[in-house]
Amino acid sequence: METKMNIYTTEQYGIFKSHVHNRKINEKNVKDMMESISKYGLIQPIIVSSDAYIIDGQHRLSACIRLGLPVTYVVNYSIDSKAVTEANNTQRKWSVDDWVNHYAKKGNVDYISLINKMSEYKGHTSGKVQYCFFDGNKNPNREIKSGEYKFNEKLGEEVFSNCSKVNLIFKDAFHTRFMRAMKTVMLRNDNFDVDELVKKMQMKKFNFFYNEKDVVDEIVEVYNFKRKNDLIE
Repeated sequence: METKMNIYTTEQYGIFKSHVHNRKINEKNVKDMMESISKYGLIQPIIVSSDAYIIDGQHRLSACIRLGLPVTYVVNYSIDSKAVTEANNTQRKWSVDDWVNHYAKKGNVDYISLINKMSEYKGHTSGKVQYCFFDGNKNPNREIKSGEYKFNEKLGEEVFSNCSKVNLIFKDAFHTRFMRAMKTVMLRNDNFDVDELVKKMQMKKFNFFYNEKDVVDEIVEVYNFKRKNDLIE
């Protein structure tokens, strides 16, 4: 099948539209592209659909805009929205954060809420935030990529709050391994009281193991130290 394409040059940047499948702009990529374009010019034009949605080249476009240079672009009249995902995956496999932004742009409220929390807790890795606010006790990457991620604000805030209290006496309380273990213990035990854990960690040495399961067991052992009733597991 013959593909119809036309090539143009413009300085009217406002004609270009970002598609929901486009990934979030990576600042380092834009800066690298600006340096390259400054030296050699725009070697590869951006590609857009017939209605000016960016199919490929959003970083090249951003670089041209910041440099104030004309944009050379190709209009592909035969391409559809699926090509955006394919083009992006061909250049670089989508990260988990790419998928979060993708579903948020499509209006998924769970992903929008997750992005807001990732911004609020920007001092922590996105992976920590995604795990803590996930309504479940496993790695949520598969659910994120499939659009099935479920956001639980109450649970996530409680995990961060508990780790914050522990952090006053244990410097690794915000380590990913400890936070995951904390969430596991919380979900297993409705009677878990973080103040009790903090109290016991001042009475008994807490060993921070490499294996997450061992960290869970250590939290349980320390929590139950000299305790006869309301033991956790």
